[in-house]
Amino acid sequence: MWHTVVVVLGSLLAPWAVTGGQRAAAAIAAAAVLALTVLALLLPRTVAVLVDTAVATGVCLTAGLTTTVELSVDGASWVVVVASVTAMTTQLRTGPALGWAAAVLVSLSFVAGGLLAEPDRAGALVPFAAWFLAQAGLCRASYALLRRTARIADDAGERLREQRASEAVALARRADEREHLAALHDTAAATLLVAGTGTAGTRPSLAAQAARDLRTLTGSAAEDTEDTDLAALLTEQARLAPLRAEVTAGAVRVSARRAEAVRGAVAEALTNVARHAGSGTAALSVRSEPGGGVVVEVRDDGRGFDPDAVPPLRRGLRDSIRARLATVGGHATVRSEPGRGTTVTLELPGADQAAVAAAEPVDDPAPRLVTAWRRAAFGLAAFATAAFYLPTLIGHADEYVSLTWQLVAFGLIAAVVVAAGVTGLSGRGRRLPVLSLGLLLVASVLSTAAVPAGLLVTQTHWVYPLAGLAAVLVLMDRPVRELAAFLAVHLGVTATQVVLAGQGDRPTLVALASMTVIAGSVQLAVGAAAAALRGVAGRAARATAERERLRTRSVVAAQLRADRRARYAELDRTVVPLLRGLADGTLDPAAPRVRRDCATQAARLRRLLAERDDVADPLVHELRACAEVAERAGVAVTFAVSGQSLPLSTAQRRALTDPVIALLAEAVGSARITVTAHGDAVTVSVLADAPAPGPVPASGPAEISVVGRDGSVWLEATVRTGRRTA
Repeated sequence: MWHTVVVVLGSLLAPWAVTGGQRAAAAIAAAAVLALTVLALLLPRTVAVLVDTAVATGVCLTAGLTTTVELSVDGASWVVVVASVTAMTTQLRTGPALGWAAAVLVSLSFVAGGLLAEPDRAGALVPFAAWFLAQAGLCRASYALLRRTARIADDAGERLREQRASEAVALARRADEREHLAALHDTAAATLLVAGTGTAGTRPSLAAQAARDLRTLTGSAAEDTEDTDLAALLTEQARLAPLRAEVTAGAVRVSARRAEAVRGAVAEALTNVARHAGSGTAALSVRSEPGGGVVVEVRDDGRGFDPDAVPPLRRGLRDSIRARLATVGGHATVRSEPGRGTTVTLELPGADQAAVAAAEPVDDPAPRLVTAWRRAAFGLAAFATAAFYLPTLIGHADEYVSLTWQLVAFGLIAAVVVAAGVTGLSGRGRRLPVLSLGLLLVASVLSTAAVPAGLLVTQTHWVYPLAGLAAVLVLMDRPVRELAAFLAVHLGVTATQVVLAGQGDRPTLVALASMTVIAGSVQLAVGAAAAALRGVAGRAARATAERERLRTRSVVAAQLRADRRARYAELDRTVVPLLRGLADGTLDPAAPRVRRDCATQAARLRRLLAERDDVADPLVHELRACAEVAERAGVAVTFAVSGQSLPLSTAQRRALTDPVIALLAEAVGSARITVTAHGDAVTVSVLADAPAPGPVPASGPAEISVVGRDGSVWLEATVRTGRRTA
């Protein structure tokens, strides 16, 4: 389309640039060119390129019939328009071989046409022919650079999208695991603890609690897109709480995932009131905030506590409330003092704020593509300035009214080109560069004023096309209408100077129009291409981001389903049978075997929770978590640690702690746990008041020995690491 528009404009101007018999010939030739150019729009691309090349070749060879060599030398004939645009556009529409063949053919035909018309002056056309080839080369290089940059952008974008998808899956898995652990803490870990330590209430209440735990652990997670009535959900949760809760709630709706996080945190807060506050009542309030935020408060007037004094192994506030709210972008605060009651405040930001906080940056290739196009434009401007316009200025130095003004004008334009290149390639300068545009107009006025009247709108008048080309660089990041506006102002200023200099005749003005078509078409095309790149690449980036979001969501959902199935399969072998038996009454919590099994699984769940903590000595930390169940049952547990800790895998630590858990479940009086690191071995030994042991099951990589005598049991488990202590 660029080729068609430029050729049409050049053809319409052709008859007005000449007189006499040449005008009739130019009109006929222009009509034929218009018809063939429009016809080429209907043809396949390769055929259209061949037709356009043939038309340009014919125009060049018959130049002596339709224009003068003088106009061509000055760059103001329609032949220059057709030859120049054909040499450039063929590079963008076909492969290198055909594109270069077309450019060379048109350039040779341009010189040959001059030889046929005026052999003595044909040599002056050679620089223009070379310029056509240079333009073709710059177009070809720009096109190749743009395609290469696009491929690089695509590859980089794909790698970035894969990385983001991987990070999103990992983040979702961590969040889901935290929610799972919080749910275990609030449900099975607590229920099995009270059953294993013999501190459960009535058997029906324990059965109801176990049934609720089963529903929580085996229920499917809701889709986050579901809209949930938070007030209704929390009212139902308050009804199930082991105390009387007064609820004050307005109409509040949030996504299912956020609602479930708040529900879990409220459930834990109400359970803590029942267990620790010494108060049989609590107040629960739900209210919406300006901007879509939600605030939930759980208050009691019980005994209160010091939040800073909570032991590290107590996870209710840290994991089940604070961490749970954090996974959905919320925030939890706990205010309490001994004797002053407790207030737990849960805050959720508005959906818009949460979306902004959670939004992934979109990989927009537009900046890279526009930068590549800007580099090509800078190369074009630098090449034209140094290889064409500077030699023109020097070659006509003795013809100017003032060479000083010409040099000042050239220096101003060169400075603007360099500044535009530096600021553009660095990504700075998004505001309208009024100063740079003003300097270009000043340079144009100075140079035009220093050109003799008879040489205006000739090759000597170098500043007119160069100032427009510099403006392209200056306005590369601006809407194309601003470039068009500057070129129009520049044309008006130049035309005014031409008329004031007494050169307002038709041939001169037509020559100015032809020069404007030649230079302006290239300048507007470069600016329009940059604008198109920004728009197309931006839309493509948004579409790609949406596809990435949907794909990532699908991958995350599939991975979470697999993780949940794996976790439930593990629970189904260990925890679920106990909860199901307690819920349906087939297991008696008073039976020693049931109590021992519950205590064992409660300890293993607490170990699982402790494994996620970042501590200096994970083994000792996990042993203390396991021992807490026995301590709740009245066993006095002491610890001793000897030697420098060695790094152990999770499997090695479990191999050491599993026999300890089994023994502590049997302990009735006291137990002493000793951890010793010596050489490449780590040993955990336990001396406990317990009945004689039965067969000790194998525990992975650990070497286990057990000795029982006189109501005491000595257990020793050793793992060799292959690394020696310092």
